[in-house]
Amino acid sequence: MGGQALLVGVLDIFGFEFFETNSFEQLCINLTNEKLQFHFNEHIFTLEAKVYEEEGIDVGLVTFSTNEPTLELLEAKRTGIFAMCDEEVQVGQRGCDSGFLSKVLAKHKDHPNLEKPKPKQLDGDKCFNIVHYAATVAYNVTNFVVKNRDTLVENLVQVGQLSKDPVMATIFDPP
Repeated sequence: MGGQALLVGVLDIFGFEFFETNSFEQLCINLTNEKLQFHFNEHIFTLEAKVYEEEGIDVGLVTFSTNEPTLELLEAKRTGIFAMCDEEVQVGQRGCDSGFLSKVLAKHKDHPNLEKPKPKQLDGDKCFNIVHYAATVAYNVTNFVVKNRDTLVENLVQVGQLSKDPVMATIFDPP
């Protein structure tokens, strides 16, 4: 091949997507995609490399990047973005989206997979950017804390309480 590098590209099979404005739900979806990508890499590249080595095939020059830093940024027990959002919920009424954003940007300012928005970025004062395996995505934190509270919509509770089905009505009975 005379000094020419060989490259194998991998097709994203998990449907990673993002929009002009991405919120809490999209972050949850993209976390799932990151985990699927990690699982794919682990099983396809790492385990296959072991099989090749057992068969005497040299795979020393085969490399792939891991998305572990992104998963750590999102999932670390006390310092991950989801843990920080949970902490903001625990603050109660004082917990707010802007406080959450400030904490995330301060805590992870040196993390290679978190970027502070550029001044001209859409809603940049309400966003943080994550460098995912597929793309860099801006997340607008508006209503992150409320959405993370995971409470039932009030109207749903009222409808459940008025149900003619006794089991359904019991589920929504006040404590």
